Amino acid sequence: MVGLPRVASKLKLAVGLCVGLGAAGLSACIQPTLTQASLRVVASVGGTLSVTAANDPTLAGASVTIPPEALAQDTTVTLTLSAASVALPGDQSLGPVVSVGPPGTVLRAPVTLTLPFALDGGEAAASLFALEVDPAGGHELFQHSVLAIDQSSGILGLLTLSFGSYGVVAGTACGPGSSCGTSQVCCAGVCSGALASGVNLGCGSDLDCLGRETCDAGVCVDGG
Repeated sequence: MVGLPRVASKLKLAVGLCVGLGAAGLSACIQPTLTQASLRVVASVGGTLSVTAANDPTLAGASVTIPPEALAQDTTVTLTLSAASVALPGDQSLGPVVSVGPPGTVLRAPVTLTLPFALDGGEAAASLFALEVDPAGGHELFQHSVLAIDQSSGILGLLTLSFGSYGVVAGTACGPGSSCGTSQVCCAGVCSGALASGVNLGCGSDLDCLGRETCDAGVCVDGG
């Protein structure tokens, strides 16, 4: 993420006095709760939008890094705290739901997204995965093998080709001879309600997919 420019970044808060911060190019409204962070990204240059604890402790650690030419045109990119849940039956939400906008944006190359999470107690790092809900209500699951997890800082990273609402979720460990709940299936050692609900499976290679599926543009598809 180092070296990517931050262009016309600003923090939008519910109400309050807005002040300029000079050469930093940042304007902020003095208010305790952040509702949205935004960044005007020049498509040919790319950029990084991130939220710190000083901005908002709930969203702290959320970021999106956009490489040059990933966007089709210059775009104001946003990170918003969502009140919705991405967890499905049997899954446990472990952090805020972060909406990346504009929703439905078509990306030409993967962007890096980081999400904050907190283990409530008893969850193993290997049971973590991420879920995305797109604007149409469809789900995509990013399983453990395609994630970068920093348990000490409570930050999870992933690559994605779409903007939507993302959250960190935990399932129950499973293995040969073990069974999952009626609304769950066992995948990569974790019981999850996501795959039982027909969720698309995110991938880094064909090894991350099930059966005859292959990895195409970061998503497992039927290989025929």
